[in-house]
Amino acid sequence: MSAEEAAGRLNAAFRQTEVTRTHLCPLDMADRFPTISFGSARAGQFSKTELADLFQGPAGPRGRTGGLDLERLSALQWLVVHETSPVTSPDLQRRALPELSINFNQDFGRIVPHAQARPQAVDDALLALLLLPWEEHDTHHNPEWRVFRVPWIYTVEDDLFGRLPARPDVDALTEVDFTYDDGLETVTELRPYVIDLAETVEPMAAQLDAAAWSRHQTALSHPAFGPPIAHFFVRAFFGEPIDEFLAHVMTLEASLGTPEDYDAKGRLKFSRSDNPGAKTRVAARITALLDDVRAGRDYETLFELRSQYVHGRIMGDIPSAARLTARKLARRVVAALVDLAQVSREPRDDLLAKLLLAGIGPLRATP
Repeated sequence: MSAEEAAGRLNAAFRQTEVTRTHLCPLDMADRFPTISFGSARAGQFSKTELADLFQGPAGPRGRTGGLDLERLSALQWLVVHETSPVTSPDLQRRALPELSINFNQDFGRIVPHAQARPQAVDDALLALLLLPWEEHDTHHNPEWRVFRVPWIYTVEDDLFGRLPARPDVDALTEVDFTYDDGLETVTELRPYVIDLAETVEPMAAQLDAAAWSRHQTALSHPAFGPPIAHFFVRAFFGEPIDEFLAHVMTLEASLGTPEDYDAKGRLKFSRSDNPGAKTRVAARITALLDDVRAGRDYETLFELRSQYVHGRIMGDIPSAARLTARKLARRVVAALVDLAQVSREPRDDLLAKLLLAGIGPLRATP
């Protein structure tokens, strides 16, 4: 790079008002599916050349990616998310070393509800991706419903004064030895481990397009679609088995539960002696939302398993069938709320009250 080019880039960096970031998320163990684009995200396979450009980023080669085996990485499926945000401060010191401007009078031990463990743009893209019924297209019918994982996220940005990302941990990817005869000798090499998906995954993945993304964005701004819903649903994807299970059940409670459900005196009664508890109320709303009594009953079973664990009662293992049911039911409920957000802007309390009244009868009428 010439001195003139370097000076020009520095001048532009001093003046820039926006920062563009690209988040690269390997979909470890994912089988091939058609490339899909939604919002500012793209999921699919990328060539070695495309990955080289993505890892380099819009500001040129700044990251610690020298020596990366791009041939190896190009065999993977990826989720790539772009986002643009305003420069938070023109102060270069804060941009380069934000920790120097930390307010040390704050409560560092406080808990921020629904704090982001990942970039918001990535979580939004994952929410849309995880609402697809991947588990229904696993050819091995694996009780481990996740047909891919995201072991790390590598972020590059066009701010010359921003922090350099850590080198991606390629060894965290799941690979297996593959042996073949090349005609001259037996060769063994590492290849990505893949969870085989049925051919039906192609039309399923194609459902996530620009129109579907628009529907998701509408839902995220709906009064009935609070932040805890997306938080717990995406958290389940990253959680260990028991935390995954609990997060899916909490997704259901966050979606269709209210604080009043636990207030025996303040909640709606159907008669003086008819005052069902929180479990039954959420089950009734699920029944109405999905028009499926079996789904309401499934929630009651999941709630009991969750309560046994949380309250320390003696319990055995949680069956894989229950684990899969929790995933499917959480996905169906969140997807149904996305659909509902397209046709109704009712306040959340009014909507949940209607669902309760519509679902309690069918739920009670079916053993």
